Amino acid sequence: MIEESISKTFTQRDLDGAQKETIRIVSLRFSQIEEALNTIPPSRLRSLALTEIEKVALVVNKAISRANDPA
Repeated sequence: MIEESISKTFTQRDLDGAQKETIRIVSLRFSQIEEALNTIPPSRLRSLALTEIEKVALVVNKAISRANDPA
């Protein structure tokens, strides 16, 4: 799925309870992955991995904001 369609899917439609819980869990896991990557020595691969995680985390944050919107 391309980034735009992921963003549209999670930010422009209503989310049910299971989807909201999934988003919450995913955001925690991204934080754990980022922390783990920060423990390894700096490298091009680490930088690329962190950049990709940050991109996806932005989409997840949009979804979290959407999930927290009053229905």
